[in-house]
Amino acid sequence: MDFTSIGRVNYITQRCNQTLKQIQSIDPMIVYVINGEKQIECEGEYFKVKTG
Repeated sequence: MDFTSIGRVNYITQRCNQTLKQIQSIDPMIVYVINGEKQIECEGEYFKVKTG
């Protein structure tokens, strides 16, 4: 995948089930899940992000 036009890319790799308590960013972000699914809580709302 070519992300060069986005500006900044950060990768988070998880090899087992775990909870990340905080990921801080001053910029808006897009979550792209390559494998499995992620549950995200933002200001009391929960979102489930699936692969792709």
